[in-house]
Amino acid sequence: MDAVAQNGEIIAYAISEHIEYAGVHSGDATMVFPAQNIYFSTIRRIKKISRRIAKELNISGPFNIQYLAKGSDIKVIECNLMECDEQEIDCENGEFSFKMKPHEVKTFRLV
Repeated sequence: MDAVAQNGEIIAYAISEHIEYAGVHSGDATMVFPAQNIYFSTIRRIKKISRRIAKELNISGPFNIQYLAKGSDIKVIECNLMECDEQEIDCENGEFSFKMKPHEVKTFRLV
């Protein structure tokens, strides 16, 4: 599932299906959208699990969750949070500091 959340609530999502067997990195995988061979009950469970993860992590921004689903068995493989803003920080004498919240993802450009 690829999704966007705001303050832990999913506001947009898409569920795709890998064509290859599990183990192929999603960036290199052939996928089909919308998913073709997933039970409706599995899709409902994926949505429910995704909502719980987004709420628990209080996600704001884009993220994806990779699932392994076989029959009615579903396992979460990984959850990737993605940063959409870039922040500049000062780097003096090779040292810099910054604050981060738990589960927060930041992208920095050292200047």
